[in-house]
Parts: sequence; structure tokens; C-alpha cells
Amino acid sequence: GRAFQQACYLQGTITDCATNQPISNANIEILNTNTTESSNLIGSYQTAVVDSALYQIVYSASGYENDTITAILDNGLMLTQDVTLSTPCANPINNLNISICIGDSFAVGNNTYTSTGNYTDVIIDVCNCDSVVNTNLTVNPVYSYSQNIDICQGNVFVVGQSVYNTSGAYYDTLSSSTMCDSVIVTYLNVADMVGIMSGNLPYLTVVANGGTQPYTYMVTGPNGFNQQINSVVGTQNVAPTYNGQYQFIATDANGCESIPVFFEVSFPLSVDDFHENREVVKITDLLGREVNIDEVVDKTTLLYIYSDGTVEKKIVIE
Repeated sequence: GRAFQQACYLQGTITDCATNQPISNANIEILNTNTTESSNLIGSYQTAVVDSALYQIVYSASGYENDTITAILDNGLMLTQDVTLSTPCANPINNLNISICIGDSFAVGNNTYTSTGNYTDVIIDVCNCDSVVNTNLTVNPVYSYSQNIDICQGNVFVVGQSVYNTSGAYYDTLSSSTMCDSVIVTYLNVADMVGIMSGNLPYLTVVANGGTQPYTYMVTGPNGFNQQINSVVGTQNVAPTYNGQYQFIATDANGCESIPVFFEVSFPLSVDDFHENREVVKITDLLGREVNIDEVVDKTTLLYIYSDGTVEKKIVIE
């Protein structure tokens, strides 16, 4: 009888190498035969030849580069051959101007850059096409600094969008025009000036606390009284000239003022004022013996003891 010979079978799928999407109506041609086939809507194909041999198979599609492979086809066997086709390579040249912050990096392909400079990279894509990337890289600085700030009570200090009015350490992150963050540390001192005025017969005693030394003391009072004391550290005495209300304001080295304080003066301001209301309690000689002033002889030294506790020495002259 006549010998029976099975065909040699070939099947597979044709896809786009860039998108991995199926290519329909792609042509499959087995050279040196009359065999041609086309892929279906999902990119699949199936064909066959009679004789087993080593064949060259050409895959082509509109808008794609042809791909030729060599394969052995055997009688009675099914060979699965999947193929990807690519569009013609454009080999583009890309010029990039890139800015980054210090501490950051910029990657092109397998290369990573952290310094300012010009770099050229050749990138090979999944379809084996080359592209050239020229990168002009600028690395911008990131600023970090601290500042010591003194303000007066009632004032504020602004950093970016932050507003501060109490003493403390504050940390702010600001973005510049280069989009690189800067860290600003602010040590803020709010001058809490306090002025104190008290009566210390026959003076007014004034002192300031808080703020930045040295201070300027200003005391004002009745009938145009005005006394300024400059470069002060600590307590000062002021002699009032009239009874009435006195005001004290202290100013520190940064120009911050204390809240005014007041003191009402109503004590003796002269020697006569001190003594006008006292009375003689007793008169004695130097030995402490009480004497009668009418019986004292000429040029005798006597001690006058007053009701306010003071003692005066007097000599009697006839």
C-alpha cells in the first residue's frame, strides 16, 4: 500500500514588543515553500508543511520590522513559535535640564547621578532600540541655620507661615524657588520687662528685671519732675522733690519697655519735715542724768532725746 506521512506543524502568537498587544493580520511565510499564513484577531497563527527540514520563517506586519527565524519542523510534531515584532527604531536624542536638591539623586537607565554636571546615556528599550539621553544636572544646596532673636513683649516674630510671640526654640522648614527645603532654627527671647518702684525714706528705689541689660531708668513725677538714669544694672535710688504720684519705666538694651508702675509719695522731703512733728522727751547730760534746762550753766553739753527716737547734742551758751 501507499505510505502515510504526517505533516510538520507550526503555531504561535505574534505580539507588539513594546505594548505586548497581539498583532492581527501579520504574515507568516515559510521560505522555499508555497506556505503563507496570517495571524487572527488575537495574534495567533497555525500552519504546516509536508516535509521535515530546517526552514527559514519570515514574520511581517504593516508598520513593523520583519523578523526572520530558523526552525526545524518535523513530521507529526507541532512546534510553537511565539514572535514579537517592533516598529522601526527612531533612535531619539533627548536633552534634559534637571534640578535636584543636595542629598537627592537622578537616575537615567542604570546610572544614578548626585553631582552637578553634564551626562550622556544610551538607553536600549525592550524592542532593542537605542535612544540617547543628554542630562544637564544642577544640584541645589539645602540651607540649615539658626538665629537668636530678641523681641519685646506684645510683638511677634514671623518665619514663613509661622508666627511666634513666646520665648522658646522653633524649627521651620521653608521651600525656596529651587524647591529645596531649608531648615531654620529660631531661638526666640521675648523680653518680659518688669519695673519695680518702692519707697525707701527719703528716696524712691527703682529696679528692673527681664529683658537685656543694661537698662535705662526713667522716673517722672509732679511739677515736671523727670530723672533719667542710663546704663543701669540693678537698683537705683531717686530723690523725689514733691509729694504726689511718681511713674517708673525701664527700657532694656533692645528698646523694650516695662509696663509703667506708680508710687504715691507722702513722706517728709526735708530736714524740717522730718523734725516738725517730734517732741523732746528728755534732756540729759553726757552721763545720762536728766537735767532741768533752766538750771544748766553756760557751755554745758546736753543730749536732747526726741519722741521719734532721735538724739541731738547741744551746747548751752548763756
